[in-house]
Amino acid sequence: MAALTAIGMLCNLDEWGNGRGDVRYTINIVWSLVNILTLSLVVLACVELPRPRREERFSVNEIAKLRLPDGRYIACQVVDLAVSGAKLTCDWPTDAGDRADLLLQAPDLILPFQIRRAEHGIVAGNFVGDVSLRRELIARIFTGKYSNDVTALSFRYTMASALKRLFQ
Repeated sequence: MAALTAIGMLCNLDEWGNGRGDVRYTINIVWSLVNILTLSLVVLACVELPRPRREERFSVNEIAKLRLPDGRYIACQVVDLAVSGAKLTCDWPTDAGDRADLLLQAPDLILPFQIRRAEHGIVAGNFVGDVSLRRELIARIFTGKYSNDVTALSFRYTMASALKRLFQ
């Protein structure tokens, strides 16, 4: 619709146009520009940006504990949390494939955790629990105090995504 409005405007912008100089012509052009702008904003609002992960990630920033296989506990901070895994900061020299239990507090929830990546004090991993643990985690994430609000929006990136989706 915006494209048709723009084409209609361009077809009537020649110097010999019938209504050129008339107040109604000017109002028509201004209204057409407002129409194009409004439709463009609606298109931007409807574009969903691609998601790099399977699950939604929520910023958490809460203290938790890791229970290591030898029974020791290490304090850590949960940076973000998803139904499938979490990213932590802690001082635990570990490697990919190692396992531990992540203990979330208030209310207590123990999640078996397999390390996927560990570097420079940041540990990322997946939860390897059963269906009941997954349900408890879903209830905690989606009914709790966590948020994944969009803090910034790039006009250029959004327009590029919209155009890419339009011509695919």
